[in-house]
Amino acid sequence: MNLKYRVLYVLYVVSRKEENKGRILWKESTKSKSLINSTRIVIDNFDKFCKSEYTHDSDDVINELLSFDVTKLEDSTCDLYQNWINYNAKNGISAKTLKVYFSLLKSYLHYRGIKVSEKDIKTNVSLPKVIHEKKHPLSMEQIHEILKIANYHKKSLYLALLSSGMRIGEAVQIRKKDLEILGQRITINIPAQFTKTKTSRTVYISIESSKMILGKLKELDDDSLIWGTNPDYNTSVFAEDSAFSRYVDKIGLGVRYESGTRKITLHSFRAFFFTKSARIHGENYAHMMTGHGGYLMEYDRLTDEEKLEMYLELEPNLLVYDQTINEQKIKKLRDANTKLTDQQITIEDQEKRLKKLEEMLYLERNFQREK
Repeated sequence: MNLKYRVLYVLYVVSRKEENKGRILWKESTKSKSLINSTRIVIDNFDKFCKSEYTHDSDDVINELLSFDVTKLEDSTCDLYQNWINYNAKNGISAKTLKVYFSLLKSYLHYRGIKVSEKDIKTNVSLPKVIHEKKHPLSMEQIHEILKIANYHKKSLYLALLSSGMRIGEAVQIRKKDLEILGQRITINIPAQFTKTKTSRTVYISIESSKMILGKLKELDDDSLIWGTNPDYNTSVFAEDSAFSRYVDKIGLGVRYESGTRKITLHSFRAFFFTKSARIHGENYAHMMTGHGGYLMEYDRLTDEEKLEMYLELEPNLLVYDQTINEQKIKKLRDANTKLTDQQITIEDQEKRLKKLEEMLYLERNFQREK
């Protein structure tokens, strides 16, 4: 085979491999972007594993498995799965992540024609046990330390995550057109395609978070990103995760669990919001606001005004800076004073009317006596 045909053959083989990867990714295109990205990572990881452990790429390994009879296919696939699990565990992949990756790998190989019953897999393949570590609660003192070191843009993002319960993957995709700024608080309408559950929802950001973006909003067109730094979702999320990790490491908060995962991440802001929401309005409200499935549908029947009212009750627990907290307390006292003043005026009006009625009644009685 001359050089020209060898090059064409290599290009053909490469294109077929990319086509096989592309098919499964296309199949997952109705899923979230994070799931699509995870699927891509798993496929590349499996290819790397095959080259390392079997000195062949994943396509060659899959084709060899497909050439076996049913019994040998099941046994060999289970052995392959166990070797892949051991390989990744040895290379530092956490048990929790492995569980997710294994599910994606099974889907991928099933799509490629390797069909093994779940019963056989459960009997012959062992995943490392997931260690359920007590989650580290983010304190207000730690929030202050993080915000103190963050630049203006990052501070704006962190306050938005803290006061809305958004996922970082949702926040970096929000554009100006998704915001409503004319009400008492800025409302964010998160499109369904941005969310993990593929269900749109409405969230609010606090008054101090709003103040940090109002000036910027005047300079943006409707399609501009508010907090995202790159139109590519994965690039933007990775950039924010990396920047946040640098911040917490710099101020000595980069501590980790025994499993190796960080105790404080961008998700900690969302967890802070959930905890405060659950304490004020209950867990169903907190699940609704953070976009979890399975909450009681009673909250779907709330009007926008009722939802905002509930958020305003919650907001004081989400404020970070003393000045903002004091301003809100003063406003609350003024509103209460105005209400009392209005009530006092109403009482005085009623007293005047009562006095007038008493005078009329007195005159009427005197008139009757004279008759």
